[in-house]
This record gives sequence, C-alpha cells and structure tokens, in this order.
Amino acid sequence: IHTSNMLLFVLAFLLFSNTNKVFGQEVSNSNYGRQVQTIDAQWKFIRQDIGNGSDIGLNDKTWQIVNLPYSWNSKDAFTDTRGYYRGPAWFRKSLFISNQDSTKQLFIKFGAANQLADVYVNGHHVLQHQGGYTAFAANITKWVRFGEDNIIAVRVDNRFNADIPPLTADFTFFGGIYRDVWMIKTNPVHIAVDDYASPGVFIHTSQVSDKKATVNISAVLVNNSDKKQNVTMKNIVIDAHENPVTQSTEEISIPAHQKEKVSLVLPVMDNPHLWSPKNPYLYSVKTVIEKNHKVVDEESNPLGIRWYRFDPNLGFFLNGHHLTLRGVNRHQSYPGYGNALSQQLQIRDMKIIKKMGANFVRLAHYPQDPSVLRAADKLGILIWQETPNVNFIHVSKKYTANAEEALREMIHQYYNH
Repeated sequence: IHTSNMLLFVLAFLLFSNTNKVFGQEVSNSNYGRQVQTIDAQWKFIRQDIGNGSDIGLNDKTWQIVNLPYSWNSKDAFTDTRGYYRGPAWFRKSLFISNQDSTKQLFIKFGAANQLADVYVNGHHVLQHQGGYTAFAANITKWVRFGEDNIIAVRVDNRFNADIPPLTADFTFFGGIYRDVWMIKTNPVHIAVDDYASPGVFIHTSQVSDKKATVNISAVLVNNSDKKQNVTMKNIVIDAHENPVTQSTEEISIPAHQKEKVSLVLPVMDNPHLWSPKNPYLYSVKTVIEKNHKVVDEESNPLGIRWYRFDPNLGFFLNGHHLTLRGVNRHQSYPGYGNALSQQLQIRDMKIIKKMGANFVRLAHYPQDPSVLRAADKLGILIWQETPNVNFIHVSKKYTANAEEALREMIHQYYNH
C-alpha cells in the first residue's frame, strides 16, 4: 500500500458509531438551545448559468421545483448516448426565519455539492466550497432578515476543474446538491458548527485494553457574544443501556467573539465493552455546555472502544485477536438517482454487505454520506475511507491546497466514527 493510502487506512479505523435514536438520521437537540432541521424541500432549480441567480428579486417562477438530495445527472448519465451535462446550475430557496430567532446564531450546512459551490444569502456571497465529497458550513446570521422570507441561492458547477480533485476517475462526476442541507440554530455560546463542518467535539481513546480504557476529548467552543462568558462543560460517557460510565466537569472562560479549544482526559473506565464486527458495542459521549446552571448547547457523539495493530507477517489484529478482513468497494450511485441517494438507500447497501458476510468496506474513492458510517458503526463493519485523489493529479499550488483541505475536512467530519 502506498504511504498516503496507508495513512488514510489507519485514520479510517478511527471510524465507529452513532448514538442518535434514528438509525440513519441526525436528530434535533431543540430542548437544549440548539435546533437542527433539514431544509431539503421545495428548492427552485435551473440547469444553466444565470448571471443574476443570487438576486433577491429574480423571477424564478418557471424554474423546476426539486427536493434535495438532487443530481441533475440522474437520467443523462444512464443513457446509451455518450456524455452527460457537466456545467453550472442554480438552486434557490425561500426560507422564512422568525423574529424569535433574532438572538440565535444561524448556520447553514451542506452535506456535499459537486463540485464547486457558491452560496448566497439575500444576495450576499457567503462562501465558496471547492470539492464535491465533504460537507461545508457557514454562519449566516449577519445576512439574515428576521421576521421575513430569506433567499438562499447556490450556484453549483461540475465542470472539469484542474484545481479540484478528482480530475479523472472510473465513476461519474454527478452534479448537484446531492446530500442533505441543514439549518442549525444555536445560542451565542455554542459548540463549533463551522470548524470544518465537524461535530466540534473529537473523541479518542489514548489507552485501551479489555480491563481499562482512557477517553480523551477535545472540543472547540465559540462565544459570539460581546462579553466574556464563563461556562461549564460536562462530558459524560453513556453505555448502550443509557447508564453513565464516566464523566468530567470543566469550568471554561471564553473571550468575546473568540473560539476556545479545550482538551481533557476523563476518569478511567473499568472493564469496557469492546467494539468488534461480531459485537459492535457503542457508547455515546454527551457534551453539555451550561451557563448559570442552564444548558445552552448539547451534542452527542459516538464512541466505539477498541484497539488494533498491523503485523507485516500476520496481518491485522483487533482487540488483540487476528481478524481477516473480507469485504467490497462501494460507490454512492444508483440508476435513476445518480449520487443523490436517500439515507435509506445508503443504509440498505451496508445491510446487504453485512448480510453477505463482509466485515470491511472500502469507500471508493471519496468520503461518503455520514449515514454510511453510522450504519457501519452499528452493523460492525470496518471502513477504509479516502479523499478523491484518483488516477491523475495536477502539479499546482491550488490543486495541492484543495487536496489537503479535503483531507482535513474528512478527518474532522468523520473523526468520531
């Protein structure tokens, strides 16, 4: 295995778990100051470039109405005619935002858009994301008009771009916003949303055996208020029966309009349940931010406890036992859908793979939907996940920067699996 692929392979074994109640769906924490909801329904779409596509007053009444996830190559990529549309297209959505949210911080998060995406809110350019296989998020609070309808416009372009990997591949470069889009509302003090569109909390086990486990947590906390804020951060490891196993409490001071990175080690866990393909036992880690004994934000992240090693002569060992890895490659496309799959279809693939006796999947050749990783965690499937540097590379500073950014995004977003 090439050195770069081996790095990705080793990093991928960090992958395990989802603690939400729904098998493939993220759940809102609306009772704890954070509200998370999909905004997938009723987007306006046109498969061509429009010079004023971001304008608030643009007449888009004749545009097609689509629901996300959506790819404009769901049909033309599956015909006998050579070629399929690769070019720019526009998506627009009108979204009412209540005056009741005026004290909140508002974020928009895209699961993925292939491959160059420019996001506008009420005519203001919010961000450009280069790369079609990782999530991206932005704080849109300052561009929102509370108590009114707001126009979200996204220009997506899947044309060949020498600065964006992959350049060529053995798969179709489906265009579109082909994963979910989320509106996230938080309090001014919150766990970071736009830290590479990650969970903002990163969990690993520094020491593991069948007798003890040490859980380490790093978190990025944000204070978007005008004053320094003193908060309490609680981290609680919870077992599969909803019982707390170990926990810690930290007092943290965050300057105004600053981020604070926090790292800590929880008290040792005794006799941990170990994750394996035969027994994919999952804990969860609840991270709670409190101010004056009131919860202002809360997130739950997965934890699979395990250790592993590679032996050049004997192969792979998980939890001290030799494990033969048997599995398949998996792409994220279906006829009639392109790559714009529902979470149900993503999970269906993983269930079929598990049922056939596999314990290992290579996600070729790019990061895939989080529901795939959540399913793997629950089913007991080890994952090799890689960035989309396939076939050829372009020797340039921009290409290198985009390739490195894709790797950072992948690691941050999937760290807790």
